[in-house]
Amino acid sequence: MESQSLEEKNNKVDQALFPRIRIGDYRFVFTAEKSLPETYYEGSAWRGAFGHALKRTVCVIRKTRCEDCPLFTSCCYARIFETPSPPGTMKMRKYNSVPHPFVICPLANTKNKGGEYTLQVRLFGNTIQDLAYVVYAMSQAGSNGVANTRFELKRVEQYPASTVKEPQVIFSNQEGNPLQPLPGFETHIPELPKKIRIRFYTPFRVKKDGKLVSPEAFTFHNLFSPLLRRHSMLMYFHEEMELDVPFKELTTEAHHIEITQRNLRWFDWARRSSRQNSVIRMGGIVGDFVLETKKLEPYWPFLWLGQWTHVGKGTVMGLGNYNIGFIQ
Repeated sequence: MESQSLEEKNNKVDQALFPRIRIGDYRFVFTAEKSLPETYYEGSAWRGAFGHALKRTVCVIRKTRCEDCPLFTSCCYARIFETPSPPGTMKMRKYNSVPHPFVICPLANTKNKGGEYTLQVRLFGNTIQDLAYVVYAMSQAGSNGVANTRFELKRVEQYPASTVKEPQVIFSNQEGNPLQPLPGFETHIPELPKKIRIRFYTPFRVKKDGKLVSPEAFTFHNLFSPLLRRHSMLMYFHEEMELDVPFKELTTEAHHIEITQRNLRWFDWARRSSRQNSVIRMGGIVGDFVLETKKLEPYWPFLWLGQWTHVGKGTVMGLGNYNIGFIQ
């Protein structure tokens, strides 16, 4: 009896076994006391400011290291920002922390537009229930100052579904209404077109053999392997579900998916780490590439979902942000 191809195996797999991650997709709209340079990427600064503000908001045992705190495993700050590996876990047992359940991404096309400054904030899985803490901490972070600028939170908007392009206002500082969040959503996976174009808007960083992959050496496998791992970990730790797919077959066959067109380049930038008291270079791949979708069916749910989760290193500060365009 002939062995089944990967496509045939996946066609018989229940679609529910593909990545299932609830997403809370929000836009935080601020007013800024001054404009930011167009060349400045402040995702790292917002991440740090958010972490400090969230800890000040929820910490009840001061002057104690988080890992020594008796509340560590049930603390909102630890769950979101430190994200310890749960006791008895079967995955990532050698790591001190697991993938963080959030993404903060400055939106370049809405910076200072009409006097407003917009951040895309996404929460994943069970962390959606902590939205009220996140809203308050982000408001405090902006008031305290980010990237040498103070921000006042004006409103919070939420996308009710992955197919909705216009968000709904769920909180407004001006009107004084309480936060009225909507449920999170799972992404709707559309049918594959003949070709797709994937465009990186923020640097995509991934290592192979200890070195960052360059635009010239980039392959589909370099994108899919960390994407599969990220979705598996987000599901396991933040949805309490196992991702039941043929991991080995998928990653092996990913080597055979060819890029037909590429327009990729290296974008270099640096951030200052207060924890390490040093400047850290954070360059990565930006630009776009084209894939024919004849053999892409098993990978399609992961690629589509990755538009919300981001991929690679530095996702919490908005890196690895990409969009998929259809080419008919």
